[in-house]
Amino acid sequence: MNMTLFEYLAAGHTLILTFALTRVLSGVAVSVEASRRSWLHLSWLGFVVANSLFTFWAMWAYIEVEWTLIRFMGLLSVPIFVYIFSSIIVPQNLSEIDSCRNYFFAKRVPIFVTGALWFIAIVLSNQLIQGTLPLTPLQITLYVTIGVFVIGAVTANERIHAILAL
Repeated sequence: MNMTLFEYLAAGHTLILTFALTRVLSGVAVSVEASRRSWLHLSWLGFVVANSLFTFWAMWAYIEVEWTLIRFMGLLSVPIFVYIFSSIIVPQNLSEIDSCRNYFFAKRVPIFVTGALWFIAIVLSNQLIQGTLPLTPLQITLYVTIGVFVIGAVTANERIHAILAL
């Protein structure tokens, strides 16, 4: 039995998301330890999990697309940014983190810049691959999320970050 091009692309898409989710979920145990706990850091881990699941589900919208190399690259850019975001928010060596709060604020700029790039990739993917109009409710929600990431990148104010995490 031969795989369709969509099934092939979905497998690659899912594989990258799986690596990202594995990375994030490996960080949850460390993030909930009393001595290292930070609700702010944990909330962003939850954000990655929720959006990874949504990204996986949204893949089905691409089933009827006529695939080209550019569309393929656009599609895979989204889970690649999810993985990069996950790799920054949960470091390779978790034992080196003494405080998730301190780690989060030390890595705040790369976390939020990557988050903005992740959601820009979603916007472009929706518009270039599916032909979604720029001002649909979903696209506007994505623009707001990009704004949240930009604010998170430019401010180290803990109260603002608490608001952004909600």
